[in-house]
Amino acid sequence: MFWEDAARLADTLGPAARRDLLRVLTSPSEVRADVIRQLHERPDGQEMADLLIFLEEWEWARQGMIEELSRTKTLADSPPSPLTPPRSLARMLL
Repeated sequence: MFWEDAARLADTLGPAARRDLLRVLTSPSEVRADVIRQLHERPDGQEMADLLIFLEEWEWARQGMIEELSRTKTLADSPPSPLTPPRSLARMLL
């Protein structure tokens, strides 16, 4: 996966999923690793797991994605999701 692919995938997410992705990316590394594991176990979670792995391998990309998601107007206008990061991120793929 390359930065363009990561940005394109994030752009396809709805406001709630983008908010959840931001919560995962700003979570401790143990939480991020658990989310990746959970997504790998799901048949429909591979693309999102690949995105998170890419962002883990390249800290500059993870920071850039955090900044981009933080700037997104939909995040500011949307109420916070009541779900925890691992569950909500996994559910967005349903």
